[in-house]
Amino acid sequence: MRYRPCKLDHLGDPVRHTNQRVRAEEANTGSANDPTSVMSLLFTGETCMPQNGNTSQCTLGGYPSYAVRVTSVFQAQLAVNFARNLGLRLVVKNTGHDFLGKSCGAGALSIWTHHPKSIRFLKAVQTPSYSGPALELGAGVITAELYAAANKHGVTAVGGECEGVGVAGAYTAGGGHSPMASKYGLGSDQVLSVDVVLPNGRFVTASETENTDLFFALRGGGGATYGVVTSLTVKAHPKTAHVSSIVHPSLSLLAVTKICPGSPATSSWRKSWVR
Repeated sequence: MRYRPCKLDHLGDPVRHTNQRVRAEEANTGSANDPTSVMSLLFTGETCMPQNGNTSQCTLGGYPSYAVRVTSVFQAQLAVNFARNLGLRLVVKNTGHDFLGKSCGAGALSIWTHHPKSIRFLKAVQTPSYSGPALELGAGVITAELYAAANKHGVTAVGGECEGVGVAGAYTAGGGHSPMASKYGLGSDQVLSVDVVLPNGRFVTASETENTDLFFALRGGGGATYGVVTSLTVKAHPKTAHVSSIVHPSLSLLAVTKICPGSPATSSWRKSWVR
């Protein structure tokens, strides 16, 4: 596949990830830190990426025409209502990891949810199926930030292998694979409640006891399908000392480091395979 001339290192230099601080900082850069850039280039129409790209041969391609950086529920409601009333195509983007291209769309209004970064530790949460500590996360919290918060409070949280993935985005909505999945289940199994703006502009909470059908749908039904998630509450488990992951050798090192540049497994795999 041939791409037009443009800057292709928007995910960061794959050899710079040496410690947790650097991984957390770089996980928040690249396409995650741009309102429209995404990692699945096939869905952008082979045009240049928004970040420092060569503009001489670029078109809008599959990128949205407009983007709204939301930091509150009210702003998300305004964006949804605006798009509905004007008949605009609407997409939702957190970090842009969605490999099915759902976080971009030609001519669309994009709701960028990457910036609500609040994290609150709850010592005791009681639901019909769970009793214990939890973490309340803003829509923009990424896996690296979730892990750092869990470590700070002496608990373990279930998140993705790729530390730049947004927890409340398509990761949870799509199921959410994790190094901890064999012990605690998928990312979607961790969700205790979800705050979401619906297509009609209403702001609701979905849980085991309210809006139960929506709660079921939001945990595996696909990203940006049922509404704009503004926050969610997830389980916090006892502290786990060691976790290991296996990356299949059929994947190229460049592909893995480009997709998951902050991954601990990527670092260890690099040491084993790069001489």
